[in-house]
Amino acid sequence: MMYVYTRTLLVGFALCLMQAFAFGQSPYWQLHNPLHTGNNLLDVQFVDAQTGYAVGSAGTILKTTNGGTSWEVQSSGTTNALTSVHFFNSQTGLIVGGLGTILLTNNGGTSWQAQKSETSKALLNVHFIDSQSGWAAGFEGIILYTNNGGISWISQNSGTTNDLYSVYFTDSLNGWIVGESGSILGTTNGGTSWQAQISTNINWFNSVYFTDAQTGWLVGEGGTILKSSNSGANWQAQTGNVNSYRLNSVYFKENQTGWIVGDNGIILATRDGGTNWQVQNSGTTNRLLSVHFIDAQNGWAVGASGTILSTTTGGGPVANKSIVSTVDFTLYPNPAEEFVQIKSEYPVQSLNVLDAQGKKMHKNQFALLANNRLDISGLQPGLFYIQIKTQAGVAVQKVVKE
Repeated sequence: MMYVYTRTLLVGFALCLMQAFAFGQSPYWQLHNPLHTGNNLLDVQFVDAQTGYAVGSAGTILKTTNGGTSWEVQSSGTTNALTSVHFFNSQTGLIVGGLGTILLTNNGGTSWQAQKSETSKALLNVHFIDSQSGWAAGFEGIILYTNNGGISWISQNSGTTNDLYSVYFTDSLNGWIVGESGSILGTTNGGTSWQAQISTNINWFNSVYFTDAQTGWLVGEGGTILKSSNSGANWQAQTGNVNSYRLNSVYFKENQTGWIVGDNGIILATRDGGTNWQVQNSGTTNRLLSVHFIDAQNGWAVGASGTILSTTTGGGPVANKSIVSTVDFTLYPNPAEEFVQIKSEYPVQSLNVLDAQGKKMHKNQFALLANNRLDISGLQPGLFYIQIKTQAGVAVQKVVKE
Protein backbone atom coordinates (compact mmCIF):
# COMPACT_ATOMS: atom_id res chain seq x y z
CA MET A 1 0.00 0.00 0.00
CA MET A 2 2.74 2.44 0.85
CA TYR A 3 5.31 1.95 -1.87
CA VAL A 4 3.23 3.72 -4.52
CA TYR A 5 4.44 7.04 -3.12
CA THR A 6 7.38 6.54 -5.46
CA ARG A 7 5.75 4.63 -8.28
CA THR A 8 3.97 5.70 -11.45
CA LEU A 9 0.28 4.83 -11.53
CA LEU A 10 -0.53 1.98 -13.89
CA VAL A 11 -4.15 1.87 -14.88
CA GLY A 12 -5.78 -1.48 -15.63
CA PHE A 13 -5.23 -4.04 -18.32
CA ALA A 14 -8.43 -6.07 -18.06
CA LEU A 15 -10.78 -7.25 -15.36
CA CYS A 16 -9.40 -10.44 -13.90
CA LEU A 17 -12.41 -11.18 -11.78
CA MET A 18 -14.43 -12.92 -14.42
CA GLN A 19 -16.04 -15.82 -12.61
CA ALA A 20 -18.44 -13.75 -10.55
CA PHE A 21 -19.45 -11.77 -13.60
CA ALA A 22 -19.87 -14.95 -15.63
CA PHE A 23 -22.34 -16.25 -13.08
CA GLY A 24 -24.33 -13.02 -13.28
CA GLN A 25 -23.74 -12.18 -9.62
CA SER A 26 -23.88 -8.63 -8.26
CA PRO A 27 -20.60 -7.55 -6.71
CA TYR A 28 -20.16 -8.34 -3.02
CA TRP A 29 -17.83 -5.35 -2.87
CA GLN A 30 -19.68 -2.05 -3.21
CA LEU A 31 -17.93 0.77 -5.04
CA HIS A 32 -18.27 4.18 -3.41
CA ASN A 33 -17.60 7.51 -5.06
CA PRO A 34 -16.99 10.15 -2.41
CA LEU A 35 -16.77 12.85 -5.10
CA HIS A 36 -14.22 14.63 -2.96
CA THR A 37 -10.98 13.43 -4.47
CA GLY A 38 -9.46 11.88 -7.54
CA ASN A 39 -6.23 11.50 -5.60
CA ASN A 40 -4.78 8.08 -4.96
CA LEU A 41 -5.84 6.69 -1.59
CA LEU A 42 -2.89 4.86 -0.05
CA ASP A 43 -4.22 3.53 3.26
CA VAL A 44 -7.49 2.92 5.11
CA GLN A 45 -8.37 2.06 8.69
CA PHE A 46 -11.68 1.70 10.54
CA VAL A 47 -12.04 1.86 14.30
CA ASP A 48 -15.54 0.32 14.21
CA ALA A 49 -18.18 -0.56 11.65
CA GLN A 50 -19.10 3.10 11.13
CA THR A 51 -16.01 5.24 11.68
CA GLY A 52 -13.05 5.10 9.35
CA TYR A 53 -10.28 7.13 7.76
CA ALA A 54 -8.52 7.05 4.40
CA VAL A 55 -5.36 8.96 3.46
CA GLY A 56 -3.55 9.57 0.22
CA SER A 57 -1.65 11.79 -2.15
CA ALA A 58 -1.57 15.61 -1.97
CA GLY A 59 -2.33 15.62 1.77
CA THR A 60 -5.68 13.85 1.40
CA ILE A 61 -7.56 12.82 4.55
CA LEU A 62 -11.11 11.43 4.34
CA LYS A 63 -13.38 10.44 7.23
CA THR A 64 -16.64 8.50 7.29
CA THR A 65 -19.07 8.01 10.17
CA ASN A 66 -21.57 5.82 8.29
CA GLY A 67 -19.52 2.84 7.22
CA GLY A 68 -18.21 4.45 4.05
CA THR A 69 -21.50 5.50 2.46
CA SER A 70 -20.30 9.10 2.50
CA TRP A 71 -16.97 10.74 3.28
CA GLU A 72 -15.89 14.19 4.43
CA VAL A 73 -12.60 15.86 3.64
CA GLN A 74 -10.43 16.84 6.60
CA SER A 75 -7.77 19.53 6.46
CA SER A 76 -4.28 18.05 6.82
CA GLY A 77 -2.36 21.30 6.49
CA THR A 78 0.07 19.68 4.04
CA THR A 79 0.33 18.78 0.38
CA ASN A 80 2.75 15.94 1.09
CA ALA A 81 1.58 12.42 0.28
CA LEU A 82 0.02 10.79 3.34
CA THR A 83 0.90 7.12 3.18
CA SER A 84 -0.34 5.41 6.35
CA VAL A 85 -2.92 5.98 9.09
CA HIS A 86 -3.35 4.37 12.52
CA PHE A 87 -6.13 5.19 15.00
CA PHE A 88 -6.09 4.01 18.60
CA ASN A 89 -9.77 4.87 19.07
CA SER A 90 -12.37 7.07 17.39
CA GLN A 91 -10.67 10.27 18.58
CA THR A 92 -6.92 9.67 18.67
CA GLY A 93 -4.91 8.78 15.59
CA LEU A 94 -1.70 9.38 13.70
CA ILE A 95 -0.71 9.71 10.04
CA VAL A 96 2.72 9.54 8.40
CA GLY A 97 3.84 10.56 4.94
CA GLY A 98 6.29 12.23 2.62
CA LEU A 99 9.23 14.34 3.78
CA GLY A 100 9.00 12.92 7.30
CA THR A 101 5.43 14.11 7.82
CA ILE A 102 3.78 13.00 11.07
CA LEU A 103 0.31 14.29 11.98
CA LEU A 104 -1.53 13.67 15.27
CA THR A 105 -5.17 14.24 16.23
CA ASN A 106 -6.99 13.91 19.54
CA ASN A 107 -10.40 15.01 18.29
CA GLY A 108 -11.27 12.58 15.52
CA GLY A 109 -9.49 14.59 12.86
CA THR A 110 -11.25 17.90 13.41
CA SER A 111 -7.73 19.25 13.66
CA TRP A 112 -4.34 17.69 12.96
CA GLN A 113 -1.06 18.78 14.56
CA ALA A 114 2.32 18.25 12.92
CA GLN A 115 4.85 16.36 15.06
CA LYS A 116 8.63 16.52 14.70
CA SER A 117 10.09 13.42 13.09
CA GLU A 118 13.65 14.79 12.80
CA THR A 119 13.84 13.42 9.23
CA SER A 120 13.05 14.60 5.72
CA LYS A 121 12.81 11.04 4.42
CA ALA A 122 9.41 9.76 3.39
CA LEU A 123 7.70 7.61 6.03
CA LEU A 124 5.72 4.91 4.23
CA ASN A 125 4.00 2.94 6.99
CA VAL A 126 3.20 3.22 10.70
CA HIS A 127 1.98 0.62 13.20
CA PHE A 128 1.05 0.87 16.91
CA ILE A 129 0.46 -1.93 19.40
CA ASP A 130 -1.24 0.38 21.90
CA SER A 131 -1.83 4.10 22.42
CA GLN A 132 1.83 4.71 23.31
CA SER A 133 4.16 2.35 21.43
CA GLY A 134 4.55 2.56 17.66
CA TRP A 135 7.00 2.25 14.78
CA ALA A 136 7.29 3.98 11.41
CA ALA A 137 9.43 2.90 8.44
CA GLY A 138 10.32 4.45 5.11
CA PHE A 139 12.94 5.60 2.65
CA GLU A 140 16.56 4.50 2.83
CA GLY A 141 16.05 2.10 5.71
CA ILE A 142 14.68 4.63 8.19
CA ILE A 143 12.90 3.22 11.27
CA LEU A 144 11.43 5.47 13.98
CA TYR A 145 10.05 4.44 17.37
CA THR A 146 7.78 6.29 19.80
CA ASN A 147 6.81 5.40 23.36
CA ASN A 148 4.58 8.42 23.98
CA GLY A 149 1.89 8.11 21.33
CA GLY A 150 3.80 9.83 18.57
CA ILE A 151 4.70 13.07 20.32
CA SER A 152 8.41 12.31 19.96
CA TRP A 153 10.34 9.73 17.95
CA ILE A 154 13.64 7.87 18.31
CA SER A 155 15.64 6.52 15.36
CA GLN A 156 16.41 2.80 15.26
CA ASN A 157 19.20 1.19 13.23
CA SER A 158 17.76 -0.98 10.44
CA GLY A 159 21.11 -2.07 9.05
CA THR A 160 19.95 -1.39 5.49
CA THR A 161 19.58 1.50 3.08
CA ASN A 162 16.74 -0.20 1.18
CA ASP A 163 13.36 1.52 1.21
CA LEU A 164 11.08 -0.08 3.79
CA TYR A 165 7.38 -0.26 2.94
CA SER A 166 5.52 -2.03 5.73
CA VAL A 167 5.94 -2.60 9.48
CA TYR A 168 3.97 -4.86 11.83
CA PHE A 169 4.34 -5.75 15.54
CA THR A 170 2.38 -8.36 17.48
CA ASP A 171 3.54 -7.08 20.89
CA SER A 172 6.15 -4.75 22.38
CA LEU A 173 9.03 -7.06 21.40
CA ASN A 174 8.23 -8.95 18.19
CA GLY A 175 8.07 -7.07 14.90
CA TRP A 176 8.80 -7.30 11.18
CA ILE A 177 9.50 -4.84 8.38
CA VAL A 178 9.58 -5.55 4.63
CA GLY A 179 10.72 -3.55 1.64
CA GLU A 180 12.55 -3.36 -1.64
CA SER A 181 14.81 -6.03 -3.13
CA GLY A 182 13.42 -8.79 -0.93
CA SER A 183 14.15 -7.00 2.35
CA ILE A 184 12.74 -8.73 5.44
CA LEU A 185 13.80 -7.50 8.89
CA GLY A 186 12.82 -8.98 12.24
CA THR A 187 13.24 -7.97 15.86
CA THR A 188 12.58 -9.71 19.17
CA ASN A 189 13.53 -6.75 21.37
CA GLY A 190 11.23 -3.96 20.20
CA GLY A 191 13.62 -2.75 17.54
CA THR A 192 16.70 -2.22 19.68
CA SER A 193 18.28 -4.45 17.04
CA TRP A 194 16.99 -5.66 13.69
CA GLN A 195 18.12 -8.84 11.90
CA ALA A 196 17.77 -9.58 8.20
CA GLN A 197 15.60 -12.66 7.63
CA ILE A 198 16.32 -15.04 4.79
CA SER A 199 14.17 -15.36 1.69
CA THR A 200 15.18 -16.60 -1.75
CA ASN A 201 12.63 -14.19 -3.24
CA ILE A 202 14.14 -10.86 -4.33
CA ASN A 203 10.88 -9.21 -5.40
CA TRP A 204 9.85 -6.00 -3.70
CA PHE A 205 7.71 -6.75 -0.65
CA ASN A 206 4.90 -4.23 -0.12
CA SER A 207 2.97 -5.41 2.95
CA VAL A 208 3.44 -7.68 5.97
CA TYR A 209 0.89 -8.92 8.53
CA PHE A 210 1.25 -11.29 11.51
CA THR A 211 -1.64 -12.81 13.42
CA ASP A 212 0.61 -13.89 16.30
CA ALA A 213 4.32 -14.03 17.09
CA GLN A 214 4.72 -17.14 14.90
CA THR A 215 2.37 -16.77 11.94
CA GLY A 216 2.57 -14.11 9.27
CA TRP A 217 2.26 -13.29 5.58
CA LEU A 218 3.88 -10.85 3.20
CA VAL A 219 2.96 -9.88 -0.35
CA GLY A 220 4.66 -8.03 -3.19
CA GLU A 221 5.71 -7.79 -6.81
CA GLY A 222 5.03 -10.55 -9.31
CA GLY A 223 2.11 -11.98 -7.35
CA THR A 224 4.39 -12.87 -4.42
CA ILE A 225 2.69 -14.38 -1.36
CA LEU A 226 4.91 -15.78 1.40
CA LYS A 227 3.91 -17.31 4.74
CA SER A 228 5.96 -17.94 7.85
CA SER A 229 4.99 -20.25 10.71
CA ASN A 230 8.15 -19.69 12.79
CA SER A 231 8.39 -15.94 13.36
CA GLY A 232 9.96 -15.29 9.99
CA ALA A 233 12.89 -17.67 10.30
CA ASN A 234 11.60 -19.36 7.14
CA TRP A 235 9.14 -18.26 4.49
CA GLN A 236 7.15 -20.56 2.18
CA ALA A 237 5.57 -19.44 -1.08
CA GLN A 238 1.80 -19.63 -1.43
CA THR A 239 -0.01 -19.61 -4.75
CA GLY A 240 -2.49 -17.03 -5.89
CA ASN A 241 -1.84 -17.62 -9.61
CA VAL A 242 -1.45 -13.88 -10.20
CA ASN A 243 2.22 -13.92 -11.09
CA SER A 244 2.07 -10.93 -13.41
CA TYR A 245 0.35 -8.65 -10.89
CA ARG A 246 1.65 -6.52 -8.06
CA LEU A 247 0.08 -7.28 -4.68
CA ASN A 248 -0.02 -4.25 -2.41
CA SER A 249 -1.69 -5.04 0.92
CA VAL A 250 -2.50 -8.07 3.08
CA TYR A 251 -4.84 -8.25 6.10
CA PHE A 252 -5.95 -11.16 8.29
CA LYS A 253 -8.62 -11.81 10.88
CA GLU A 254 -7.33 -14.75 12.92
CA ASN A 255 -5.06 -17.36 11.36
CA GLN A 256 -7.41 -18.67 8.68
CA THR A 257 -9.27 -15.74 7.12
CA GLY A 258 -7.44 -13.11 5.12
CA TRP A 259 -7.51 -10.82 2.10
CA ILE A 260 -4.97 -9.42 -0.36
CA VAL A 261 -5.48 -6.51 -2.76
CA GLY A 262 -3.39 -5.46 -5.74
CA ASP A 263 -3.19 -4.06 -9.24
CA ASN A 264 -6.08 -4.31 -11.73
CA GLY A 265 -8.63 -4.43 -8.93
CA ILE A 266 -7.41 -7.79 -7.69
CA ILE A 267 -8.86 -9.05 -4.41
CA LEU A 268 -7.80 -12.49 -3.19
CA ALA A 269 -9.33 -14.21 -0.17
CA THR A 270 -8.47 -17.28 1.89
CA ARG A 271 -10.48 -19.28 4.40
CA ASP A 272 -7.70 -21.79 5.19
CA GLY A 273 -4.67 -19.75 6.18
CA GLY A 274 -3.52 -19.23 2.61
CA THR A 275 -3.40 -22.85 1.49
CA ASN A 276 -5.81 -21.64 -1.17
CA TRP A 277 -6.13 -18.04 -2.35
CA GLN A 278 -9.10 -17.36 -4.56
CA VAL A 279 -10.47 -14.36 -6.42
CA GLN A 280 -13.29 -12.09 -5.29
CA ASN A 281 -15.19 -9.73 -7.54
CA SER A 282 -14.07 -6.16 -6.82
CA GLY A 283 -16.03 -4.56 -9.65
CA THR A 284 -13.09 -2.31 -10.58
CA THR A 285 -9.87 -2.47 -12.57
CA ASN A 286 -8.27 0.33 -10.55
CA ARG A 287 -5.16 -0.46 -8.56
CA LEU A 288 -6.10 -1.30 -4.96
CA LEU A 289 -3.52 -0.22 -2.40
CA SER A 290 -4.85 -1.00 1.07
CA VAL A 291 -7.37 -3.35 2.71
CA HIS A 292 -8.74 -3.38 6.26
CA PHE A 293 -11.36 -5.50 8.06
CA ILE A 294 -12.83 -5.02 11.53
CA ASP A 295 -14.24 -8.57 11.56
CA ALA A 296 -14.70 -11.44 9.12
CA GLN A 297 -17.58 -9.67 7.36
CA ASN A 298 -17.01 -5.92 7.35
CA GLY A 299 -14.10 -4.61 5.32
CA TRP A 300 -12.89 -1.80 3.08
CA ALA A 301 -10.32 -1.36 0.31
CA VAL A 302 -8.98 1.85 -1.23
CA GLY A 303 -6.80 2.67 -4.19
CA ALA A 304 -6.03 4.69 -7.28
CA SER A 305 -8.09 7.71 -8.35
CA GLY A 306 -10.04 7.86 -5.10
CA THR A 307 -11.35 4.28 -5.32
CA ILE A 308 -13.22 3.15 -2.18
CA LEU A 309 -14.81 -0.30 -1.82
CA SER A 310 -16.72 -1.83 1.07
CA THR A 311 -18.21 -5.22 1.91
CA THR A 312 -20.50 -6.52 4.64
CA THR A 313 -20.19 -10.15 3.53
CA GLY A 314 -16.45 -10.75 3.81
CA GLY A 315 -16.20 -9.98 0.11
CA GLY A 316 -18.65 -12.72 -0.81
CA PRO A 317 -18.04 -16.26 -1.99
CA VAL A 318 -14.77 -17.04 -3.68
CA ALA A 319 -14.69 -18.44 -7.19
CA ASN A 320 -13.89 -22.07 -8.00
CA LYS A 321 -10.57 -21.20 -9.59
CA SER A 322 -7.84 -18.94 -8.32
CA ILE A 323 -7.76 -16.70 -11.37
CA VAL A 324 -8.86 -16.85 -14.98
CA SER A 325 -6.91 -16.18 -18.12
CA THR A 326 -6.99 -12.61 -19.35
CA VAL A 327 -7.12 -11.59 -22.97
CA ASP A 328 -5.89 -8.27 -24.24
CA PHE A 329 -8.58 -6.65 -26.38
CA THR A 330 -9.70 -3.12 -27.13
CA LEU A 331 -13.00 -1.36 -27.72
CA TYR A 332 -13.40 1.74 -29.85
CA PRO A 333 -14.80 4.27 -29.98
CA ASN A 334 -15.27 4.49 -26.21
CA PRO A 335 -17.49 6.26 -25.19
CA ALA A 336 -19.83 5.27 -28.02
CA GLU A 337 -23.40 6.00 -29.12
CA GLU A 338 -24.36 3.17 -31.49
CA PHE A 339 -21.54 0.76 -32.34
CA VAL A 340 -18.26 -0.36 -30.80
CA GLN A 341 -15.49 -2.19 -32.61
CA ILE A 342 -13.83 -5.12 -30.83
CA LYS A 343 -10.19 -5.73 -31.65
CA SER A 344 -8.77 -9.00 -30.33
CA GLU A 345 -5.71 -11.07 -31.15
CA TYR A 346 -7.89 -14.21 -31.24
CA PRO A 347 -11.33 -14.89 -32.78
CA VAL A 348 -14.20 -14.10 -30.41
CA GLN A 349 -16.00 -17.32 -29.47
CA SER A 350 -18.73 -15.78 -27.32
CA LEU A 351 -19.77 -12.39 -25.98
CA ASN A 352 -21.78 -11.02 -23.07
CA VAL A 353 -22.84 -7.50 -22.13
CA LEU A 354 -22.97 -6.83 -18.38
CA ASP A 355 -24.56 -3.93 -16.55
CA ALA A 356 -22.70 -1.76 -14.03
CA GLN A 357 -23.38 -4.34 -11.28
CA GLY A 358 -21.92 -7.18 -13.34
CA LYS A 359 -25.27 -8.74 -14.22
CA LYS A 360 -25.69 -10.24 -17.70
CA MET A 361 -27.99 -8.46 -20.09
CA HIS A 362 -30.31 -10.62 -22.21
CA LYS A 363 -28.01 -12.74 -24.38
CA ASN A 364 -30.17 -12.67 -27.50
CA GLN A 365 -30.12 -8.87 -27.48
CA PHE A 366 -26.47 -8.69 -28.56
CA ALA A 367 -24.57 -10.36 -31.38
CA LEU A 368 -21.36 -9.55 -33.16
CA LEU A 369 -21.85 -8.09 -36.62
CA ALA A 370 -19.37 -8.25 -39.46
CA ASN A 371 -15.81 -7.26 -38.61
CA ASN A 372 -16.46 -7.65 -34.87
CA ARG A 373 -18.82 -4.69 -34.60
CA LEU A 374 -21.27 -4.65 -31.69
CA ASP A 375 -24.54 -2.73 -31.80
CA ILE A 376 -25.14 -1.02 -28.41
CA SER A 377 -27.73 1.49 -29.63
CA GLY A 378 -30.42 -0.22 -27.56
CA LEU A 379 -28.64 0.43 -24.27
CA GLN A 380 -29.51 3.30 -21.98
CA PRO A 381 -26.67 5.80 -21.41
CA GLY A 382 -24.30 4.66 -18.70
CA LEU A 383 -21.49 2.26 -17.79
CA PHE A 384 -21.44 -1.33 -19.10
CA TYR A 385 -18.94 -4.18 -19.43
CA ILE A 386 -18.19 -6.17 -22.57
CA GLN A 387 -17.06 -9.72 -21.79
CA ILE A 388 -15.51 -11.87 -24.51
CA LYS A 389 -14.25 -15.43 -24.60
CA THR A 390 -11.48 -16.57 -26.96
CA GLN A 391 -9.20 -19.58 -27.14
CA ALA A 392 -6.83 -17.73 -24.78
CA GLY A 393 -9.42 -17.16 -22.05
CA VAL A 394 -11.97 -14.62 -20.85
CA ALA A 395 -11.64 -10.84 -20.55
CA VAL A 396 -13.78 -7.82 -19.75
CA GLN A 397 -13.50 -4.16 -20.74
CA LYS A 398 -15.57 -1.17 -19.66
CA VAL A 399 -17.61 0.75 -22.22
CA VAL A 400 -19.53 3.98 -21.74
CA LYS A 401 -22.78 4.32 -23.69
CA GLU A 402 -23.54 7.95 -24.53
